[in-house]
Formats: sequence, C-alpha cells, structure tokens
Amino acid sequence: METKKQTNEDKFRLVLSETKPVFEAMRVLNNFHNEVKISINNDGISIIEMDPANIELSILNIDSCAFTDYCITEKAEICINLKQFLDILKSVKKNEYLYIEQKKRDSEYLTLKVVGNSERIIRMPLIEISENYRKIPELEHRVILKIDSKEFSEQMKNLKNSGESIGFKFKENEFNLFNETGMTENIVNINADILYKKDLETAEKCKYSTEYLTKISRAFKISDSVIIKFNEDYPAIFEYKIEDKLKLNLILAPRVGN
Repeated sequence: METKKQTNEDKFRLVLSETKPVFEAMRVLNNFHNEVKISINNDGISIIEMDPANIELSILNIDSCAFTDYCITEKAEICINLKQFLDILKSVKKNEYLYIEQKKRDSEYLTLKVVGNSERIIRMPLIEISENYRKIPELEHRVILKIDSKEFSEQMKNLKNSGESIGFKFKENEFNLFNETGMTENIVNINADILYKKDLETAEKCKYSTEYLTKISRAFKISDSVIIKFNEDYPAIFEYKIEDKLKLNLILAPRVGN
C-alpha cells in the first residue's frame, strides 16, 4: 500500500489493514450501545460507554500500533452510529485497507475510505456529543481467573434458557457456573487458571444477568481466553485482549437479592 501523506487540513488519519479484531470488538459493544463516543489521541483510540439500563460499562482501547498508519494533528472526540460503522467494517475485504479520516474544515462528518483494487468513499455524519462523563470505577477483586473464551460462550448458550440469572462460585480452587429453574439446578465446572485469589474462608458467590452474560460471551472471537474478576455481590470484569493492539473490558453489575 502506498501511504498517503497527511496534510495540515487533516485532524486525524488512521489506516487499518486488519479490520476483523476491531469489527468483533465493536460488534460486542453494539449489543449494549447504539452510538459511542470515540476519543482519539497519540496513544490510540478509546471508548467508555454505559448501557441505558446502567448495568454494563464498556471500555475499549485500541492501541495506535494496531493501525498500519496512525497520524493525528490534535486530540479529537467524535460520536458515531455504531451499526452504520459496523456495516462499513464488515464490507472491508482481506486485501483492502480502511482509512478513517476527519478534516479540520469538515467537523460534522467522518470520512471512511475502503481502498483496494478500487476506492470507495463514505462520508458518515457524526452525532452530537452529549456532556455525560463516564468515570471508570476503581474495583478490587478477590478472585481473578483466566478461562477459555469459547468454552465460556458455549456454556452461556447452554444456560441461557435456564433462568434470568447465572451464578459464579469459586471455592477450593474450583470455578462453577450455576442457576436454578424451579426444582432443577444446573451446575457447570469450568477449567480455570487462577491468576489471583485472596485468602478465602468461604466460597465467593455472585449472580449476574443471563442476558448480559450471553452478550458478553460473544466476544470469544477477539481472543482465545477471557480474564474474569469477581467477588460476592460485586461488579465483575470480563477482559478480552490482543497483546499490544486491543483490550476490551466489560464491567457487569451483580444481581443482588435474587
């Protein structure tokens, strides 16, 4: 690919040669958000969004190293329709590049160019940015596990019709998923690498929304493993990561008293 020179008219120009990881991360976000605010600086791009029900917080960071070319002249914040952006990402073929650009004089639009044997240009209107500030909570967890992300997704499929919530239980180095429907109890033992555990005298147990867990588990296409952090009756964090490129943290509030 011949890299085009950035001009003084560009606010930023980002070039992706591999769109699949970004597409998969954005597709997970679209389970919870119709539109997202994207912050762009020298280190990369980031998204912090709370779902409308205040149950799930998405934090996506894409490192500048994930881009074939990454040029910005000033920090920027834009708000986009996520489905519209996903449709464009999905259309990019393996041998094509995606240019993501904004001109200083064209602040109401994002220009997307799909470049391969031909060049397709899309000017996508931006959404007005709300003033809501999303603060990342400081959370301390007593249990941190790493499990196979595809296995986690498969078990969510198996349990999704068995109740409105799914429980996590960690005791004596064993991690279980469980739920109850009527007189029936479902228990799944999952192999897990224990990354951290605080001295525990009793089991750590917590329940989370089945619907939200199912949506979160669809992120298995991002990475082979997922890191899960949880405590009893405490928000859980699900971390999917591609080293030096992309990290997606999904924070889920517990279902207390169910």
